Amino acid sequence: CSATLGYSSAPVVCNDNNVCTNDTCANGTCVFTPLPIDDGNACTTDTCDPISGPRYTPKTCDDNSVCTTDKCNTTTGDCIFTPVPPPSNDPCTIWTCSATGGYSSAPVVCNDNSVCTKDACVNGICVFTPVNIDDGNPCTIDTCDNVTGVKNTPITCNDNSVCTTDSCNITTGACMFKPIAPPNNDPCTIWTCSPVGGYTSAPKVCNDNSACTTDACVNGNCVFTPVNLDDGNPCTNDTCDAITGPKHTLFVCDDKSVCTKDSCNVTTGQCDFVPIPPPSNDRCTIWTCSPTGGYSSAPVVCNDNNVCTTDTCFNGTCVFTPISYTDNNPCTTDTCDPITGPQYTPITCNDDSVCTTDSCNTTTGLCLFKPIAPPNNDPCTIWTCSATLGYSSAPKVCNDNSACTTDACVNGNCVFTPVNLDDGNPCTNDTCDAITGPKHTLFVCNDNSVCTTDSCNVTTGQCDFVPIPPPSNDRCTIWTCSPTGGYSSAPVVCNDNNVCTTDTCFNGTCVFTPISYGDNNPCTTDTCDPITGPKYTPITCNDDSVCTTDSCNTTTGLCMFKPIAPPNNDPCTIWTCSATLGYQSAPKVCDDSSVCTTDSCVGGTCQFTPISIDDGNACTTDSCDAVAGVSHTSIICDDHSVCTTDSCNTTTGSCIFTLLDPPNNDLCTPVHDRHVQRADRLPEHQQDLQRRLAVHQRLLRSSQRPVPVRAGGVRRQRRLHDRLVRQRRRLPLRQQELRRRECVHDRHLLDLDLLGDSWLPVNPCGVQRLQHVLGGLVRQQRRLVRVHAHRRLHQRHLRQLHGQRRVHDGHVRR
Repeated sequence: CSATLGYSSAPVVCNDNNVCTNDTCANGTCVFTPLPIDDGNACTTDTCDPISGPRYTPKTCDDNSVCTTDKCNTTTGDCIFTPVPPPSNDPCTIWTCSATGGYSSAPVVCNDNSVCTKDACVNGICVFTPVNIDDGNPCTIDTCDNVTGVKNTPITCNDNSVCTTDSCNITTGACMFKPIAPPNNDPCTIWTCSPVGGYTSAPKVCNDNSACTTDACVNGNCVFTPVNLDDGNPCTNDTCDAITGPKHTLFVCDDKSVCTKDSCNVTTGQCDFVPIPPPSNDRCTIWTCSPTGGYSSAPVVCNDNNVCTTDTCFNGTCVFTPISYTDNNPCTTDTCDPITGPQYTPITCNDDSVCTTDSCNTTTGLCLFKPIAPPNNDPCTIWTCSATLGYSSAPKVCNDNSACTTDACVNGNCVFTPVNLDDGNPCTNDTCDAITGPKHTLFVCNDNSVCTTDSCNVTTGQCDFVPIPPPSNDRCTIWTCSPTGGYSSAPVVCNDNNVCTTDTCFNGTCVFTPISYGDNNPCTTDTCDPITGPKYTPITCNDDSVCTTDSCNTTTGLCMFKPIAPPNNDPCTIWTCSATLGYQSAPKVCDDSSVCTTDSCVGGTCQFTPISIDDGNACTTDSCDAVAGVSHTSIICDDHSVCTTDSCNTTTGSCIFTLLDPPNNDLCTPVHDRHVQRADRLPEHQQDLQRRLAVHQRLLRSSQRPVPVRAGGVRRQRRLHDRLVRQRRRLPLRQQELRRRECVHDRHLLDLDLLGDSWLPVNPCGVQRLQHVLGGLVRQQRRLVRVHAHRRLHQRHLRQLHGQRRVHDGHVRR
């Protein structure tokens, strides 16, 4: 109020020199009201400078990691750290991200520690493909060892017999056992082959159990040559007992034996004792004849004192056939003891581990080692098994080394539950330190948000609301802060929609780790479908052969192709197996390339039984050639005389020279005189025959002496051999001459018999001369009987001479 002008007005100047306030005067009081400075962006710190005015400082969101994209939520003001995706989505690559270095990759390692598989990762799944172990040779067993690799072991073909050549058929893979031929084809030698000792020979036994015959084998046939029973006395009854030998009884035709048919020859005055043949020709029956009781039989006893064979007699030969003693249980080892018989020893299956149940597969004979399950299936317990101590357990350890979480194992997964940080006091800032735990700090400035640290600016008097960092720097947790509720967290969701992976977040990066889905069965191919999960496909073991039982070894995972046994164990059948047709059989071929034997297989051994070549005609020489077969050569009966009819007795094999009737019966004709002259010359012929016989005997004795083999004596041996051959060649002519003279003598005797006693009174040529001639002829007859005996002895010596010659030929060849 001016004294002169009166009142004048002026507004009260209210100015705090602060552009951040609206200066007004209310009721005489200056009121400095702060201007609104909120720009509606929660990601800026809104302040006001008294001089320059409002200032909007952007909120810094940086977790110091190149693995996240950092930004601020403009609505809430929270920092959002979004993980940067890896460069690729290859499920077979494991990506890790370093806060400073960024992403680095490593391939998923697939390794089953076996050289028998090709290891690879396919679509995030480890695939272990078995390598090809087939070498294309059916004669090998193809296996694979996890450490050493593929192994092609040759199949062992061995029938444990030296009588066969063992080999494997490289086409079918079947074992072949080809019989080995005997050393020679001598029909008089019986060859048998033992699986252990090989071929052994034994001469064919020709024995009619009679001392009345000389027994021998000729071309595979038994020849029983009767011994000479004639003692040169026409008044004796010459017989032979099969046991005691020849017997000479005076003119009584009875040998007191029911084994012979007794008769007297009314022509010669001699007794005939013909042996009665046994009731049968069974070679497995031994016939003996008792002079009083007749024939009695006993079977041939075949016994190798081995209960593992069935002992039988076949065609005169003992056959020992192995019995079948398998119990059809592949879990036992089947053997046969010659004394106690079959034995079945169980196979021992033991892997020396208490962690498995050991047993034998009664179908395949393989040992099975099945793992024993742990005492319980608690996924939060880790079980380990020691081969000697058994199972031991330990709890699964879950610890994130943070005092801000409660650590626990739930269903096998570690769960880290954040502790409750809210103390219910809105005037404290609730935080948590991973080491010291929850922390509650009082604040003076309160913007009604627990998400900030409130402080007062001593210069401006304004509250500064600095955002509080989240409780942890875990990049796999998304933190949001509510002004009233404070921080809340949510884990980064990692989900590749694949049930075959365990989805986790590591250092802000999603890591998809393939789960373990092995079933510990090497006989399955373990795969995992992203939708349905693990899948266990059995390995197909098939060699496309009906000759094997196909299976998978549950220990090694290798395919096993076990040969199927043939339908039977007949050793005389050769089995071969075709992969498509199965087993096919063929009889064992026994062929000694000789038509003179019947070839057969008995108990796996080839037997060559000589055929019968006897045509029942004693007037033929029966023989058999290995190629041409049986031949019957007629005996030549020829005395080179037109005065006789020559024939052969088909029963005895003797030559019969029947004298032709002369033109007349005049005993004083020149025909009769020639007969008498011939009778007179018989002593000279006899002496010549005896002289030649002595020469033969001397040659025989010289051939029986040992032949020294010296370098300088070979030529002498050859000369001796040639001389013996020449003598042998002349023998048939001498024997023929002997038979002719014998026939002439017989005719002379017949002439005298025809004369009779009635002729003597009317004999114009003189009784005395005829009596003299008759006496001489009787003496000649006795001499001829002895000559016959010498001839048979000579023939036996010749056979021995032939044997000596073969020995000599062997010496010459050496």
